Amino acid sequence: MKNRIEVNLPENEIGEFNIRKSKQDYGIITELIYNNISIMSDRPSEYNEHIPFFSLQLHGNVLICGLGIGFINEVLIDIPEIEKVVIVEKHQEVIDLVWPHCKKDERFELIHADADKWKPTMNFDFAWLDSWIEHDKIKQDEWWDITTKKYSQYCETVMVWKPTHKMT
Repeated sequence: MKNRIEVNLPENEIGEFNIRKSKQDYGIITELIYNNISIMSDRPSEYNEHIPFFSLQLHGNVLICGLGIGFINEVLIDIPEIEKVVIVEKHQEVIDLVWPHCKKDERFELIHADADKWKPTMNFDFAWLDSWIEHDKIKQDEWWDITTKKYSQYCETVMVWKPTHKMT
């Protein structure tokens, strides 16, 4: 089994977002930085936090909330049973930094919208909710509960990213 998925994005900066690479003991990592805070990376810990979703028998229509560094695309693109992947991303800067460079094919669709406000127009077999929230407005646990309830009416299986490390 893998212990890491590496993405291949060029370093770049748009507004308060940037893609940064740095050398670690296990290789070069790629991070999405917002206001000098790492909000997504291709570290092994990130892969481990996605294992519950990757371990499912994914098929049909899949909803992803949060483009991040296109990390999840690296896995979904190799699953032929997936018919459609809809990715909802709030920040145009993230779209501009990541979407041109991440893996995708004709099954992948990107929607520029806030996942908290966007309403699906179709049903999904699976949803993976991995959005960065503004911690001063709502607690992460509250967001997970609210968002899971919202998307459960459109999705058979809804899962949320939860860190295995302490969030600060």
